[in-house]
Amino acid sequence: SIGTLAHSWGLETLVDDGAIAAEDVEALVNGLIEEQLFLEAVFCRAAYQAAKDLCALARLNSLVSARKTGRETREASLAMGRRFIGLLPDIEGKAEDLHYSVAFGAACSRLSIAENSAALAFLEQSCAAILSCLVRLLPLGQAAANSILWGAKTRIVETAQRSREYSVENVPCFTPALDIATMRHPLLETRLFVS
Repeated sequence: SIGTLAHSWGLETLVDDGAIAAEDVEALVNGLIEEQLFLEAVFCRAAYQAAKDLCALARLNSLVSARKTGRETREASLAMGRRFIGLLPDIEGKAEDLHYSVAFGAACSRLSIAENSAALAFLEQSCAAILSCLVRLLPLGQAAANSILWGAKTRIVETAQRSREYSVENVPCFTPALDIATMRHPLLETRLFVS
């Protein structure tokens, strides 16, 4: 495990505030796919293309850090990237301290997994991690979560395709409620998640 089960990416704060209920999860996941996960997919593709250039990967890493406004979210992404890289076989010139989306893209490239497959896999497993978090925070069963994930497949494919059209310099992402929630997360009285 790379630690995805320990992070809520600010969703715990929104649930605590009463801003998310079980009936909101499908729309929430679709919105996250179109914004935050889309952004991450663009970085995953960029890292795929720059996999053997450690300077380019470091630049991508800096750009990802700048896009993650909450400290906890930045730290979680770096921790998951480190754990993910640590699971891989020894690869010459492997960067060690990368954000998860950057590590995922670079690793898939180094392992000769097709770029589009890498973007699709990253999006699908990210959605699964978000739903796992929400199953623990809300009265949402596994069957309902699996149904939502299945229903998101078309959106995942479309988002993977759309991520080809943007660069890390011009990719849009607008998630102010989630950004603020991640910054407020350390202030919760009780917490189930690290972030």
